[in-house]
Amino acid sequence: MSTAQLRILVVGATGSIGRLVVEEALRAGYAVRALVRNLSAAKALPAQAERVRGDLTVPESLAAAVDGVDAVVFTHGSSRDSKVEAERVDYGAVRNVLDALHGRPVRIALMTAIGVTNRASAYNQATGLHDWKRRAERLVRASGLPYTVTVSGGPAPVRAYIDELLPDVLDGHIEPGLVFDRTVGIDDVPAGCQAMNRRESIKVMVRP
Repeated sequence: MSTAQLRILVVGATGSIGRLVVEEALRAGYAVRALVRNLSAAKALPAQAERVRGDLTVPESLAAAVDGVDAVVFTHGSSRDSKVEAERVDYGAVRNVLDALHGRPVRIALMTAIGVTNRASAYNQATGLHDWKRRAERLVRASGLPYTVTVSGGPAPVRAYIDELLPDVLDGHIEPGLVFDRTVGIDDVPAGCQAMNRRESIKVMVRP
């Protein structure tokens, strides 16, 4: 089957990452459908992308968006540091789209976040975001559909903020986080890989 015959639904299509997914999918020859809550926000998307209006938090609005698609790419995310929003958007949206598919054999790609395994972080305690993203991953895994989970939130350009942020990092007011959160020996490399696959670790360091 050629890529031109495959239709991809991009959830969060007007976001910073979603727009890139739309452009790259079109460049690769896929038919792209963009799920948008407000059609005016989709004006910047390429003309070749189909726009479908729907609200991720309103299940009955999603039928047209998922109709006839071969794959769904989730690039959405809640815009507020709120436990309510995290549950409704980061978790609830995935649940609602999966329900709307009614078990059809659709490929799922879910963009989640680095650090979802760190439940004790101050950010997670305040927002619950990582807890709900982790639960969304579990929904995808339990769906029985073929899936890919990708992690975002790693190294990123901060030149626009470096003058403001760097002093806080150096003074200890901001915790920049850990790159490696588990260390294993050579003999335990398989266990380290399994830990990352199960999302028990973000990155595993191997020491000889």
